[in-house]
Amino acid sequence: KDVMWQHIDMPLVDNDKREQSAVTVWRPIRTVDCPKAKDGKLTLVELKPKSGRYHQLRKHMAWGCSRPLVGDRSYSGNVEMRHQFLDEGLYLCSNAISLKHPYYNTEVGRLEWDALEEADPRKYA
Repeated sequence: KDVMWQHIDMPLVDNDKREQSAVTVWRPIRTVDCPKAKDGKLTLVELKPKSGRYHQLRKHMAWGCSRPLVGDRSYSGNVEMRHQFLDEGLYLCSNAISLKHPYYNTEVGRLEWDALEEADPRKYA
């Protein structure tokens, strides 16, 4: 069953106290029972930041969705729940990263990249 992507468009303040736009799309992947969780459930989510702000994913999930990441000491807001998972660390990891490079994603840039890769495949693998 395909779950609809959710959209968070919530500006975040940087270290210089300037508000900057920040966009994240996310969707739930799977929910599991967990006695330690606030409502007895944990949800695995897929997150796609469309901008790259400091702690964007953590802030958007905590403040934009009211669903902080498990183990997040900084943005969970719930001191009691924070300690439930304290020894486990922050439950945030990546299984894939893709970047849209402004030059190497152009037709000319792609040709140059392919030539570099062909010249030394181990270096660009």
